[in-house]
Amino acid sequence: GSRAMLRQRFETIRDEHPEARLVNVPTMPTFRMTRRLAGAVTLSERGAGVAPEDMVGLCPSWRKAGIVYGLPYGALYGKADNLLAAGRCISAEGRPLDMARAIPVCALTGEIAGTAAALALGDQCPVADVPLAALRNELLAQGSILDASYIVGR
Repeated sequence: GSRAMLRQRFETIRDEHPEARLVNVPTMPTFRMTRRLAGAVTLSERGAGVAPEDMVGLCPSWRKAGIVYGLPYGALYGKADNLLAAGRCISAEGRPLDMARAIPVCALTGEIAGTAAALALGDQCPVADVPLAALRNELLAQGSILDASYIVGR
């Protein structure tokens, strides 16, 4: 697990710095980016500066001002009919994954997933078939920002 990986990494460091000592091993896993959904769409660098067709939110960088990705609905569902992901489990990779694991985007994807689940239940359809217009209208009514002019990449 993570402790074995930590010890293995420490051995690599010790090869370069023999004086290094391992002082503490965390009691909890320290992975920032763990398993995530293989979604219908993957939020990635390829989407920089472009509003996805199925955009349901904005994913801003918490490290560098100005970078904002459009959050595709397809990144929240995969092959299973009744499964939505939120937070760090959405379908994302690279820098956008690092951005999506921050609390504001986790909360946003949770709101989107909950709203989509309610619409899917009401329409009695799989989550992938939730009408985007209805989802966007609900999200806007809840105060979401879906203005593509905010999207800035790189």
